[in-house]
Parts: sequence; structure tokens; C-alpha cells
Amino acid sequence: MSASRRLAMRAGGLAVAAVLAIGIAPGTAAAAPTNPSDSQIAGAQSARDQAAAAVGAISAQLAAAQASADAAHQQAQIALQDYEDKQAAAEQAQADSTAAVAASDAADAARDQGQDAVDEFARSSYMGGTTSPGFASLITSGSPSEFIERAALLEAAGAGRSDVLTELTVLQGQAEDAETQAAGALATATTLQAEAEQSLASAQSQESSARAQADTISAQSADLQAQLTSAQQTLYGLQGAREAARQQAAAAAAAAAAVPTRRAPVATIPSSSSSSGSSSGGAPSSGGGSSTPVATAPTASEC
Repeated sequence: MSASRRLAMRAGGLAVAAVLAIGIAPGTAAAAPTNPSDSQIAGAQSARDQAAAAVGAISAQLAAAQASADAAHQQAQIALQDYEDKQAAAEQAQADSTAAVAASDAADAARDQGQDAVDEFARSSYMGGTTSPGFASLITSGSPSEFIERAALLEAAGAGRSDVLTELTVLQGQAEDAETQAAGALATATTLQAEAEQSLASAQSQESSARAQADTISAQSADLQAQLTSAQQTLYGLQGAREAARQQAAAAAAAAAAVPTRRAPVATIPSSSSSSGSSSGGAPSSGGGSSTPVATAPTASEC
């Protein structure tokens, strides 16, 4: 095989090796992820921190508003209990007043009846020509013993009638006093009930206002929490993109370091000599091999 053909085959082998090396290398790489800048990440962190601070502030406001609403609810419950107590007292005062009026009316009726009896006795005594109670009954008695008995009975009846009138007068006065006291108690209870009702309405209004404020702050808190979540997602996305870019760069560097450096061989062109040629006085050369010239000794004529 000639030297030129051997050189061509060696060059072809190098070309095949290069093609194989290209074949086993990684294929066309996907587009590298965008690596966010430091300013982008710093801006995202600042936005996240501001959103977190706003959420913390609104959370404190919400806690205070809820505590205020709870306190207002407690006050409303106290006002409701007070109103119910005052209402019960007013109802009891109304019942006492009604009973006192009924007792006063009964006492008036009883006194009127007693007064009618006294008036009738006085009229009878006047028409009989004497003011002595039962005088006619006494003079018509049949014996001294009967006279004494009738006199005792009439005296007792007169005294009893007087006691009844006195008792009725006392009872009527007591009934009137009770009626007056009941009317005053009813007026006081009614006034206190009206004040308790107003206090209850005020407490319920304050509770409603506190609950509305707490609901408003709660809605604001939800919005700020959503903003914080969005800011966190943005920051995490940028950090993830930077980490992905770093990992891909590290993988590319590792792949490049794993490929060995190949040095192209230096091709030498061997000297070719004719197989049939020979130098004067020399032996024929071996087939295809290079021959080293042999010096000949000078002849005598040359000396």
C-alpha cells in the first residue's frame, strides 16, 4: 500500500472519530432559563416585605376591632338583662297599682255601706223621738231581765257599728296610701324601663357598628393577604428561575469538562524511492524502503 493511500485512510479515520464524538455529545440544548437580575429579586423581596408588614398591621387592627365588637356585645347583653329586669319591675308595679286601686275601691264601698247603716240608725232614732239607740226596744221589754239583755245587745251593736266604721276608715286610708305608692312605683318603673330600653338600643347600635367595622377590616385583611401571597409567589418564581439557570450553567460546565481534549496527529510524508533505481556502484534498494547513501572510497586517480 502506498504512503499516500495510508495517509488518506488515517485522515478518514480521524474524520469518523470526530463525527462519532459529535454524535455522542449532548443534542441541541433547550433554551436556557432567564436568569433574573439582582434588582428584580431585590424588588420582589421589597414588595413581599411591604405586603407582609401591611398584613401584620391590618391583623393588629382586626384583632382590636374584634375585641371591641366582643366588648360591645357584652355591654349589649348587660343592657338587655337590665331592660328585662326593669320591664319585670314595671309589670309588678302595674299589678300592685291595680291591686291597690281595687282595695281602695273595696274600702270605699264598705265604708259607704257602713255609713248608710249609721245614717239609717240616726234617721230611725230621730223619727222615733229619741237618740237613744234601741229605746223603743227597751221600753217594750216584758221584764227587767229582758230589758237588761236588750240593752246589752243594743250597746254592743252600737259599739260594733262604730268599730266597723273606724276600721273601714283605716283600711280606706291604707288602700289610698298603697294606691299612691303603687302609682309612684309604676311611674318610676316606667321611667327606668324607658331608660333601660334606650340604653339597650344604644348598646345594640354600638355592637352593630363595631361588628361592621370588624367586617370591613376583615375584608381589607383578606385583600392584603392575597397581595402578600402574590408577592411571595413572584419572589419564589424569580428565585426558582435563578436557581434553574445556575443549575443549568453548572451542568453545562460539567459536561464540557467531561469531554476529553483531542489533539490532531501530525502527518509525515515518507521519502519514496524507485524500486528499480540504484546508485552507481551500489546494491539495489529493498522494495518501498528508504535507502541510506553509501559513501565510496576515492580512486587513485582522484587522489
